[in-house]
Amino acid sequence: IVNVKVIAVLRKDLLNKILNQDPAPGFQEEKYESLYLNISWTKKDLLQLIERRINYLIKRKYTKAEVPFDSIFPSTIDKESTIAYLCDRTFLRPRDIIMFINECLQMCEGRTSISGAIIKQAEDGYSRKRLQSLATEWRIIYPNLIHVARLFYGMKSHIEVSEITKEFIDERYTEIVTGIKDTNIDPITRALDSLYTPNANFNSVRGNILRELYITGLIGIKVGPSSSTSWAYLLSVTPSLGEIRPSSIIQIHPMFHRALGITVN
Repeated sequence: IVNVKVIAVLRKDLLNKILNQDPAPGFQEEKYESLYLNISWTKKDLLQLIERRINYLIKRKYTKAEVPFDSIFPSTIDKESTIAYLCDRTFLRPRDIIMFINECLQMCEGRTSISGAIIKQAEDGYSRKRLQSLATEWRIIYPNLIHVARLFYGMKSHIEVSEITKEFIDERYTEIVTGIKDTNIDPITRALDSLYTPNANFNSVRGNILRELYITGLIGIKVGPSSSTSWAYLLSVTPSLGEIRPSSIIQIHPMFHRALGITVN
């Protein structure tokens, strides 16, 4: 057909699965990068989306006047702008911010405004739902992600890679392994199982596990003191095994802090 351009829309995790599953000899992914158009949202975009959604809901029920975000939500939470607080607990996707706002609206039924306390209360349910949604999104590649995430339960939000010791993994993995049906079909649990083989290289296995968790967005990685924290959902390049050193910093995404009982440090 003359003058027709085919556009395929794919989630990045599915694209990675296609590209990395049994690649042909000599395959080079970078040759295709010029064909990609990455879709991203800014905090400003999400704020406009929220205001349009709020105006639609309120105008339909109460008034025809414009209702700005600040007239319903507080200007700050914990000395941070409210919109930044909300967006920091998302992957900067519409579905995340809409779910968070819906949780807030449900909590404030019968009130004229939403307080910071209500937002934090709504965050509990939102965080648990987002962790479950993350596991659902990645179930094809990481079917045991919902269990593996609990390796970090009750930890600090920022930890050095060196704190994830063999003893730490032994203790945490023992707690979650009973809920896992088949460890061999998931690359993360398969790597965890390999720690108990005669020739296991702990540093290499630990690095592989962290790279897989990075891909899902559960964690970000700050590889060195002069670098910033890298996140997969911001289309950052996945750190190599050589870049993940014992001194590198792992950061649990704020979206999952409440669900995993994370302490902010």
